[in-house]
Amino acid sequence: MLLYRVVDTLVDGYFPVLAMLDDQSDEIEDHILRRPTDEQLGRPFDMKRSLMGHAQGRRPPS
Repeated sequence: MLLYRVVDTLVDGYFPVLAMLDDQSDEIEDHILRRPTDEQLGRPFDMKRSLMGHAQGRRPPS
């Protein structure tokens, strides 16, 4: 039961991060479909690197 609580707490900590990334990706998509810029086209790659850093345990969830 203790292991379940620990894992549940760890997983729950990532939901706010995933929600933030989802909101950011929707915003980027809207802007890119209107008028893409080089900065906007690079943001998805920055987000991917950040997400991979979280997934590999190099960064704690914000």
